[in-house]
Amino acid sequence: MYFGQSGVGTDYPRSMAVSDDGKFGAINYGQSGPGSEFNQYQLQSAGQIGDEEGRKPLAMSDDGRYMMAGEMTGAVQPYVYFFSTDTGPIWNLAMGGTVRDIDLTNDGEYGVACGQNGMGASYHTLYMFSRENNSVIWDYDFDSDNCYSAAISDDGRYIVAGEWDGATSELIVYDHQQQSIIWQKDMPSNIYDVAIAGDGDFFVVGLKAGIVGNEFLKFTTTSSTEDWGYKTSASVHHTQISYDQTAIAMMDFGGYVYYFTPSSGTPVWTDTSTTNRGQEIGISDDGNVIAVVRQTNGLAVYGLTSATPLMQNSMDGASSGPTGSVDVSGNGKNIIAFDSDSRSYIWSDGGNGWSSSDSAPIWSESGMAKDVVISSGGYYGYSEDNDKRLIYGKVPIYSNTYHHDTPIYDEMWVADDYTVDYNAIGDLEGLWFMDEGQGTTTKDHSGNGN
Repeated sequence: MYFGQSGVGTDYPRSMAVSDDGKFGAINYGQSGPGSEFNQYQLQSAGQIGDEEGRKPLAMSDDGRYMMAGEMTGAVQPYVYFFSTDTGPIWNLAMGGTVRDIDLTNDGEYGVACGQNGMGASYHTLYMFSRENNSVIWDYDFDSDNCYSAAISDDGRYIVAGEWDGATSELIVYDHQQQSIIWQKDMPSNIYDVAIAGDGDFFVVGLKAGIVGNEFLKFTTTSSTEDWGYKTSASVHHTQISYDQTAIAMMDFGGYVYYFTPSSGTPVWTDTSTTNRGQEIGISDDGNVIAVVRQTNGLAVYGLTSATPLMQNSMDGASSGPTGSVDVSGNGKNIIAFDSDSRSYIWSDGGNGWSSSDSAPIWSESGMAKDVVISSGGYYGYSEDNDKRLIYGKVPIYSNTYHHDTPIYDEMWVADDYTVDYNAIGDLEGLWFMDEGQGTTTKDHSGNGN
C-alpha cells in the first residue's frame, strides 16, 4: 500500500537515512517541506531533526518498519521519537538538550540516542531503548554533559559512545549482556564519530585533528588497546562500516576519502583530489559502494578498487553552501542526498552498477531537509524542519500535482487500489499518481475532475 501527502517547499534539505533492505528511507527538511511525495506517515515534531553538519539523529531498521528520530534545535524540550512506519508513533522521550546522534539495531529492537544535557539531573546524555518494553533500559551521563556520537551493534549487545570534552573526551563501551560498562578511556581530543561492526567485534573512532597521535582509530570491542590508528590532516567527522564487516569507509573534514579493510590501518586507497569540506559518507552492505557529499562539489560514488569516482554530480546548489547528508541503500542500488539549494535527490544505478551514465538523478524535490534515509527496496524518508515532519515514500517516485497557498499538515492516505477517502482530503485541488512500473499512466483522484 502506498500513501500520499501534499505540501509546498521553500527551503533546503538537511539530512537523510535508509534501511538496509531498501524498503524505507527518510529525509529531514530545514524549513517548509517538499511539494510532493508519497508517504506512509507524518510525524509532527517541535524541533529540527538533523543539521547542515551531517549529524545523523535519524535511523531506520533494515526492513524499514521502525524509525527513531531526535530533535536538535527549535524545541524548548527536545524529544527522541520512536515509531512504526505501519502504525505511527510508539513512544517518545524528553531529552535534556540537543540530540546529537541516533542508532538502531537491524531488527529495530534496540536503539541508542545521545546528546547534550542542560536541564539538570533528571536527564541524561546517553540512552538505550527497547522496542519490546517501549522504554529506556539503560542510561549514562558524561561529565561534560555532551555526548556527540553513539552506535549500537546489530544484536543490541554493545554500545560505543564518545563525548566532546577536549583533551579528556571519554570513550565508553557498554555490554548490555553483562549490564555494565566493560571499559572506558579518555581520548586526546573531541570524539566526533563512532561506528561499530554488526556483530560488535570491532569499532572505529574519529577524533578532532591537531593531536600528537592518530585521528582515526580501530579497536577490538572488548579491549581498550587500539588495533591500529591512522594519521589524518583534518578532523574525522564521518565513518561507516559495511554490514558484512569487510570494509571501512572514512572521510575527513578536509574532504579526503579513505577505504580501509579491518585488518590494516593502511588505506587500500585514498581520494585526495579535492579539499572541499567533507559532509557525510555512506556505504552499502557489502562495502562495494561508497558515497560521499562535500561542501562545494557535491556527490561522489566509489567502488572498492579505485579512488577515482565511478559517478559524480555537483548537485544544483552545492556551490552556494554546505551539502548536508547522504545515504546508500543496503544493496547499493539507490543513493539519496540533499544540497543547500533547497533540493533533495535520489539516484539509481539502473541495475548495472554505478557509472557516469547514472549521474542524472531519477528524482529531485524542493524543500528543506535535515536528515535522509533510503533502503534497498526503495523506500526513503526525510525529516523536514519548518513544519517539523518526518515523511517517507517509495522509489520509483510516485508524484502528485498540487497547488495551494499553504502546506497541508495532515496526512492523506492513498491506497494502491486507487481508493481514497475524498472527504478526508478536504481542499486538495488535485492528486495524481502512476501505476507502478508504467511511468506514463496516471489516474486523476482530484475532486475537480481535471
